[in-house]
Amino acid sequence: MVHGKLNQRLRGSLTLRMGDEMNVAAQSGPDVAIIAGSSSGVGAATVARMVSRGVNVLGIDRSDVVPTLPLGATGKYTHVTADAGSEKVWLEVLDKCRSLYGADPNSIVFCAAVLVIGSVVTLDEKAWHDIFETNVFGPARALRNVIPRMAARGGGTVVFVNSSVGHMAEQNLAAYASSKGAGLMLMKSAAVDHARQGIRVNAVCPGSIMTPFFLRHVDAAPDPKEFLETKTSRHPAGRLLEPDDVAAVVDFLASPASLGMTGVAVPVDGGLTAAYDFYVDQALEEAEESQRRFSITENK
Repeated sequence: MVHGKLNQRLRGSLTLRMGDEMNVAAQSGPDVAIIAGSSSGVGAATVARMVSRGVNVLGIDRSDVVPTLPLGATGKYTHVTADAGSEKVWLEVLDKCRSLYGADPNSIVFCAAVLVIGSVVTLDEKAWHDIFETNVFGPARALRNVIPRMAARGGGTVVFVNSSVGHMAEQNLAAYASSKGAGLMLMKSAAVDHARQGIRVNAVCPGSIMTPFFLRHVDAAPDPKEFLETKTSRHPAGRLLEPDDVAAVVDFLASPASLGMTGVAVPVDGGLTAAYDFYVDQALEEAEESQRRFSITENK
C-alpha cells in the first residue's frame, strides 16, 4: 500500500516535471520582453543583456532616452516614451509588440519606480498616491492585461525590481518602503495564482545601486558626501552595486535557466541584509588578524 502511494507520487511528480518542459516548449515564436523603466540604471542594463541573447525588447519610460545597445546584439529594441503606470499605455504597447515582433511578450520586467523622502508624519497624501501609483498600481494594471496574453502563448516570466526596503525599513522612506513591501506581496500573489499557467513571477531586491535614481536620493541628503560614504560602508562587499550586477540576476530570472523558481525575492545587495549591522573598523581589524595568522601558519 505504501509502495503504491509512493509510485503515485512519483508518477505525479514526473507528470508535473513534464508539464514544466511542455510549458517551455509551448512558448513558440520569438522571445519578446517589455521592460518598464528602460532608459537608465537597471532597466537599461537589462535591455543590453536581453538583446545580447537575442530577445526583442520593447522599453517604456517617461524619458525619451534610448539605452545604448551592445555591438553584435541580435535582438531588436523599440522605445516608447510613456507612463508605464497607465493601463491605456500597456494596451497600446501590447498591440505594438504583436505588430513589431509578431508575438505577445513572454517576459515582463518592472524597473520603473518613484521615491519621495519623508516619514509617515511629513509625507502628504499626494506623495503616497504618486509612489503607490507607479510602484504598485502600475504593475498590477500591467499584469491584468499581460497575464492572459502570456498564458495564451504558453507561459512566461515576470520580474519585479524591488528593493532591500521591501523587507526592512529605512529612515525617512515610509511610503517608498511600504510600496515595496506591497510590491513583494503582489509578486508572490501573481506567482501562486498563475503558476499552473506556466507563468513564473519573481523579484530582485537590490541594495544601493549607482543609478541616476539613487544619486538623486543622495543629492537630497543634507550632506551628500557623508550620506554616500555611510551607504557604501554599510555594504559588507565594500562597494555600492552597479546596474549590471542587478541586471544579471534579472536576466537569469527572466530566462529558462531559472525554471524552478517562482514567488522568490532574491537579495542582490552586496551582503547588506545578511547581518543586523556591519562595522567597517571591526571588519578591517579581523581581516588584518586573519592575514597575520595565515602568515604565521605559512612561516611554520
